[in-house]
Parts: sequence; C-alpha cells; structure tokens
Amino acid sequence: MPYKLALCLLSCFFLTSSVTAANVDAYFDTATGKLVIPHLKLNGEVFYATLTLTDATNLRFQADITSLTSITPPVVAPTINASTAAIVGTWTDSRGVNALRIKFNANGTYEHFEVADDPNCVTGSESGTYAWEPSTGLVLATVLSDSNKQCGLSHPRDRVPLRIFVDSTRMQILEKGRGFEPQRFELVRVAN
Repeated sequence: MPYKLALCLLSCFFLTSSVTAANVDAYFDTATGKLVIPHLKLNGEVFYATLTLTDATNLRFQADITSLTSITPPVVAPTINASTAAIVGTWTDSRGVNALRIKFNANGTYEHFEVADDPNCVTGSESGTYAWEPSTGLVLATVLSDSNKQCGLSHPRDRVPLRIFVDSTRMQILEKGRGFEPQRFELVRVAN
C-alpha cells in the first residue's frame, strides 16, 4: 500500500511541475490513459512505472505493484560510462556473426539493422531518435521508419524500455524477460 500512496503523490508532482526524470521525461499516453514515468527512484531502487488515469476531472491516477518494473542497474553490468556520448558509435553482435548492427549518432538519431533469427522479426532496418540515461541504462526511442517488425528498439517486451550499459568497447542490452530476470544481449564497438 505505501507504493500506491507514494506513486499517487509523485504523479501529482509530475503533473503540476515541469520536472524531468533523469533526462527522460515523464509523459501521458493518451491512447492508453496512462502516465508513464520512465525513471522513478523509490526506496533505493529505480523503476519504470505506469499509472492509470482513474478520474480525469480531478486528475487522479492509480498504480499497483504490477505497474512497476525494476530497472535498477544490475551489479554485473559493464563499467558504466556516465557520459551520454559513450553510446555514440556503431555496435555489432559480440558473437561476430554480423547479424545485428546499431548506430547511435551524436545528434540523437539511431539506425538499426538486423538479420532475423526470431520468428516475430523479418530481416530489415529501423531508424529514429533516442534519449538515453547512462546511470540506469534506460533508452527511449521514437521510431521514424521500421521494416523489421518486432526487432530493434521499436517493440520492447511489454512496452518496458530497453536498458543499455556501455563501457569503452562493450555494450550490454537488457530487455525485460519473461519473468523478473532480463534477457541480455552483448555488442561490441565497431572500429571506425
């Protein structure tokens, strides 16, 4: 129950001020009627939270424990580079199969190409813009073109954003798994 009260109070705070959550803005999704807080710090943990609008007249939101997804950085993540510039560059699959290539540009745009090995995907590409918070790894993408179906940044599992951790030559991507443990992908920086 304390989570519900804390989230309701925080949602009122976000609605009445222009606060951003660690460089990634909270936003209201009009299609679903949910307030999305991508980076909520609570009791020493970091969560991706969604609150459901229950009373539009009085701006009341409701949350339950199932609307919180822990995005607290794992202890085993690569050494985190706190600079947002650390993600900039071209990255490929660490297995050396060249089935995946993603390029993050300094101007906040990205390009992704993947040879599909998943039945929900097709070989193709996508591009768009991104916002990345290096301390939590949270990346939010706005997809501008998408020809690879469910692959890439366009369709994160259960709409929970991917988390990306970077050191100088390695990238670890964490996607929400079927349970609480995330699915991990390892990429390496491509030499320019």
